[in-house]
Amino acid sequence: MGMRVLDVKAVPERRGSDSDDTSNIDSPKMNPSKPTKETAQASYWYDKAVEGLPAAQYGYSVCLQKGWGIERNQNEAARWCKLAAEQDHCLAMFNLGTFYHHGNGVECDPVRAVFWYMEAAKKGEVRAANNLGVCCEKGMGTEEDHDQAVHWYTQAANKGNAPAQCNLGVCYEDGKGVVHDMHIAMDWYTKAANQKHAEAQLRLARCFRLGRSVEKDLMTAYTWCKLAVDNKHEEAQDELDTILEELEQLTQALADARERLLRRESPPPEREP
Repeated sequence: MGMRVLDVKAVPERRGSDSDDTSNIDSPKMNPSKPTKETAQASYWYDKAVEGLPAAQYGYSVCLQKGWGIERNQNEAARWCKLAAEQDHCLAMFNLGTFYHHGNGVECDPVRAVFWYMEAAKKGEVRAANNLGVCCEKGMGTEEDHDQAVHWYTQAANKGNAPAQCNLGVCYEDGKGVVHDMHIAMDWYTKAANQKHAEAQLRLARCFRLGRSVEKDLMTAYTWCKLAVDNKHEEAQDELDTILEELEQLTQALADARERLLRRESPPPEREP
């Protein structure tokens, strides 16, 4: 399980105040099939975005990206997002990084993704810091650097970002960028798992099943793994099946031991005179 978790959420803000050039931007195609409230919101963001307000440009970009009250258009979403990012809008910087990272609306460009993640991370955007850590660890758009990966994961993890907490736990488990320490890894997994992070829940389950840095506890392993299954982790069901199989074997072993103990304690049958 070598997964590293990227943050990709985008949530529009409510207001903005700066300006920028919005020439050569296509007019919006509002989606009448969406609820009136969403259509009105998209229209509001567009009206403010053409005035050059970065928060509105970002908000309108998200509407285009998600299809909220307007026809979905990844190319236009990326273009509006870039306008906001170039005006130092932090969330737009992060979101533009994800566009370049995944090639949504723009050509996939890991180097530009790293640039925008870095700009957003410098402004305190914890999701950008986590994604920057992934890029540093995997050598995507930048040189592979486990020390820098740990640096960015730690920044985000200390601020409560669950993917970063899980990713930092993996670093401690694998001993990459830090000294191997399963106790610290378990602490970070637990913090992320308590935020319903499926990968962390699965890793905790495996630690309890195998007895890594903790006493082996199949019931606790089952509890965490079932949560990971409920949270749709694609590998969790296989782990759950393994846990259930071991529980069945343990139950049978206990039953056999109890039967042997009862036979030992039973008094011998009385002899007939």
